[in-house]
Amino acid sequence: MFCDVVCWYRAWALADPHRFRLVFTTPHGSGRVDPGRTIPPAHRGMITFLEAIAAVGPPADTVPPARNALERQLERWAANRPGGPELPAAVLQLGVLAWTRLHGLVSLELEGAFAAMELDPAQLFAAEVDHLIAQGVRPL
Repeated sequence: MFCDVVCWYRAWALADPHRFRLVFTTPHGSGRVDPGRTIPPAHRGMITFLEAIAAVGPPADTVPPARNALERQLERWAANRPGGPELPAAVLQLGVLAWTRLHGLVSLELEGAFAAMELDPAQLFAAEVDHLIAQGVRPL
């Protein structure tokens, strides 16, 4: 499920870069302009991503991190997400970190950042997914 979700995300961005940019790089997409119209779909997208993370979950041998400021922020964010599943802070943290890493890679790919480096973005994306899996996202 995790690989399906993140591969769909990249495929959508590459197929519709103008929509990707509209969603993620404009005041409209950020929710600042019309939060009632933009935040609910973004919330549904994040729920799908977090559920994919939760379905495979962090490894059983993961020691929960000490309660810190980030964990408190994640808990506050989770409490303010109406309709979302109850997820532990470790899943939320892994989900947000995974999303930012994959989103950043896709954004850089769309802007052509890897061309001058002569790097294949598909290979970078695959390597990032493999790295995330090694960090705790276990494939089904």
